[in-house]
Amino acid sequence: MAAERCCVALRAAAGGEARGRRVATAHLRRIYGIRLGRKPSAVVGGERLLSDLDAFPGAEVTLVALEQQGWVYCMLFDAEVSQLVTCFVGKDRRLVEVA
Repeated sequence: MAAERCCVALRAAAGGEARGRRVATAHLRRIYGIRLGRKPSAVVGGERLLSDLDAFPGAEVTLVALEQQGWVYCMLFDAEVSQLVTCFVGKDRRLVEVA
């Protein structure tokens, strides 16, 4: 489900909207280990996020994130951006709804 949603977001992205940044896999394991430990349903694709990171041998991944309509679509690639390691989708928590 997360991969499907990320593909749709990539297709809808304007040119130059998708940008990557290198991130340490250990940092992502730590952050999402805590976040998913508190609320496993926090992200779509969270059920395999940590196991995919654990199976990846590299020290860094390239994180590509797209923000669209209150959602954040994250895709983690190897350093060369030639292989998808994992992907997940979560609510953009920076948005605050005002009544």
